[in-house]
Amino acid sequence: MRILYKLTTRSRPELAKRAIQSVIDNSVSDDFRIWVTLDEDDKSNYTILNGIAKTYVFTKKETNSKISSINRDLDFISDMRWEILVNLSDDQVFVKKGFDEDIRNAFADNLDQFIHFPDGNRKDLCTMSVIGRDYFNRDGYIYYPEYITECCDDEAQEVAKLRGCYKFVDIEIFNHLHPAYNKAEWDRNYADNLTLDKQSHDRDLLAKRRAINFGL
Repeated sequence: MRILYKLTTRSRPELAKRAIQSVIDNSVSDDFRIWVTLDEDDKSNYTILNGIAKTYVFTKKETNSKISSINRDLDFISDMRWEILVNLSDDQVFVKKGFDEDIRNAFADNLDQFIHFPDGNRKDLCTMSVIGRDYFNRDGYIYYPEYITECCDDEAQEVAKLRGCYKFVDIEIFNHLHPAYNKAEWDRNYADNLTLDKQSHDRDLLAKRRAINFGL
């Protein structure tokens, strides 16, 4: 099964390279592709990614939120051969050799699943969506599009459980190097995503979505 890593990044070329290299260094199969999406107005020097094997870079129009950036360009996905989609952040790195086989083994022959691996900080919330193609095709997005920055993981996990498609695999294959866990410095991206208006919007949206059982 081919794994497609969708890496969304902004103004962090060094971190993007680190995330990509962690995939390459720790994979035991070469049946994967890494798909990087950038904002047109991001002037960072991403030439650092040139020549990295298994990597595609797509640049599209400017997006208005972190979640729209993650969901961006998904129209390309129908033209790619893949069975498993991994939503990779530029502050996440794979830390276990052979993690890709752990991912494939979690799915076995059932691609209508949402797999939750712990992120090295917590086990109650899935912060890296790992979904099979059949599961993705049901919605056509990674996160519900109306979220701006947070609570998207909560909905994604709860919806997968309601559908009977959620699986927790207690193997630490990656680490989320987030400043909330004192594993990175707070930068402008983090600050922009944690404004009170954005947090209030997303928390209110999650409450409304829960009240209607997420439309299921």
